[in-house]
Amino acid sequence: MDVLNTEPEKEVFPAIQIKALSDNYQINNTNPRNLTVGDMSQYISEKKSFLIPGISMIEGMVKSYGAGIIEAKSSQYIGWIDVEDMEGVRYMHNNVQGGFINLDEEKLEEGPVVLEIKGANTTFKTKVSGDDLEMKVQIKISSMLAEDWGVGRNVFKKSWKKELEKAANKTIKGKVERILELAQQEYQTDFLNVSKWVYIHEPKYWEKHEKDWDQHFSELDISVEVNTEITDFGTQNFNAEEGG
Repeated sequence: MDVLNTEPEKEVFPAIQIKALSDNYQINNTNPRNLTVGDMSQYISEKKSFLIPGISMIEGMVKSYGAGIIEAKSSQYIGWIDVEDMEGVRYMHNNVQGGFINLDEEKLEEGPVVLEIKGANTTFKTKVSGDDLEMKVQIKISSMLAEDWGVGRNVFKKSWKKELEKAANKTIKGKVERILELAQQEYQTDFLNVSKWVYIHEPKYWEKHEKDWDQHFSELDISVEVNTEITDFGTQNFNAEEGG
């Protein structure tokens, strides 16, 4: 209730701030996916786990702040996903439409870079061997070089573009593997809706294991593959061909 009762700053009322979170959804990948009453009703009726977006007061403003996990069978709250882990959720839900990939000095010795996401797509491939299920998560990202703070970076070196793409791949893969670890190991609950792809691609397996899905989900072998491509170089467009 503190969120709704907060005094507005500059006449920006809490309800307007909350609506703005939805408006910023496409460019801020730490915001959870919008959840309607209809969505929630469907998840509960289908006995699927899901996430309820969270909000918090930060410096007098309403901000998106992670999400609560609702477990399928009990329809009860069982845990919380912190805001820094929400990007992994967005990629697993295949609803990343924009936003940024921040690559700091730890990933790039020559200086930090910011890539702007122009498009992203996540696909799920499955394979059943006997009674064992494997899944490969493949993420393809198209991006633009938005900011380059690497003053010592040699953009005429042929490998410089691949180095940025490799660093972006590692960053996104780490975020996705982190949320998979939380879902499979810590909570052992499929709030990522992986079951959707099992149902589509492996209907016989799903029919056999639907009732004890969370147990099988926690043991599921899931590999993650990320392919980031920089397709636009912004102010460095003049040497894009040299940097190929």
